[in-house]
Amino acid sequence: MRRLKLSITHPVRTDHQGRRIYSEAELAIADAELGDVGFPDSLTGKLVEPIPKSLPDPRSAPDVVVNLEGKRYKFHTLENDGSFELRKDW
Repeated sequence: MRRLKLSITHPVRTDHQGRRIYSEAELAIADAELGDVGFPDSLTGKLVEPIPKSLPDPRSAPDVVVNLEGKRYKFHTLENDGSFELRKDW
C-alpha cells in the first residue's frame, strides 16, 4: 500500500461556450495499491480521512473528478468506511 494525495474537484458552473468550470481542488489522503507500471485503468484503496464536506458526495454526483499525479479518475464506488474504486477518465 502507498499513501496517495488525491486532488478532488467538481463542476461549479458552465461558461458561455458550454465548457465546465471546476472548483478549486480539495486534498484527500488515501492508502491505495498503485502498482509498479504506470497508471492503472482502475485502482482500489481507502480514504484515510473523510472527503472534505465542501465537496458533493461522489455517490450522488458523478461529475466529481479525482486527479492523481496528473491523471484523471472518477469514483466508481465509494463505501461508507472510505473504501473506494477509481476508474480512469482519460
